[in-house]
Amino acid sequence: MIRKAKEKVLSGEGMMKAFENAFFIPKSSYQMLLLAEKSGKLSEALIFLSNYYEKLQQQKLRMLIKLVEPAMIIILGLAVLFFWQ
Repeated sequence: MIRKAKEKVLSGEGMMKAFENAFFIPKSSYQMLLLAEKSGKLSEALIFLSNYYEKLQQQKLRMLIKLVEPAMIIILGLAVLFFWQ
């Protein structure tokens, strides 16, 4: 996928046109980046999306920790209860 995109960019196509069918770029992000490339503000859009997805991943990680933490406390409590003799 990356090699094909590289070849397309080197042949003169726009960067976002080269990644048109990339499965790893969400459609909403693709549309935003396509418009940013046409307007000459691709670098600003990439920075914005980078910050957005970083915050999104941090929120997901915090949520996962909040879900796992009570289970770990229960498991450790049971381990102490049964093995502390």
